[in-house]
Amino acid sequence: MKHLLLAGVLLSPAVCQAAPYFRPINFSHPEISAGFAIAPKDLESTTGITDLALITHSSKDGTIIPEALQKYVPPISWAPLTIGFGGSFRQEVVLDIGTSANVSPALASLLLRGVDSSTTGWAAAIKRALEGESRGQVGLGVSLGGSWVKDGTFKSMKQMFPGSGFCEIVGNSARLSVNGGWKF
Repeated sequence: MKHLLLAGVLLSPAVCQAAPYFRPINFSHPEISAGFAIAPKDLESTTGITDLALITHSSKDGTIIPEALQKYVPPISWAPLTIGFGGSFRQEVVLDIGTSANVSPALASLLLRGVDSSTTGWAAAIKRALEGESRGQVGLGVSLGGSWVKDGTFKSMKQMFPGSGFCEIVGNSARLSVNGGWKF
């Protein structure tokens, strides 16, 4: 028991200074994106949607990708919980719940490796937009989403995420996300 107490006392400063891995929504500076969630399996299920990130993870808060691999696979910011409102090409009004990951900063660092902050011109502007160095950002990514409300009717979890088995459910709810995002 003494050893456990001693370990707790020694680790408490490190734990107190550690940044959280997940952050809840900051209502004074919410993270919002608007764009299209393209359903590759059924293009008619594609939605135009505005998402609000309820829980986020910034790559600045740490990553599970080993440092040796980060040159090839840069850390990715993602939102484990988002809620969005929009419509589909089937003229349905939808309220979606899901998760999303923005891969545009990782793509920028891989594809525009030689472009840095001192570079001027179109390549530097594209890299800044993809990396989100300002309040706005071009978002390219993947998401999983299920429509909680369609045409005024609430759906069950089975209706939101149809399929039998994990792979089929993920395949049915997978979306390619193209959007513009901003932080207030």
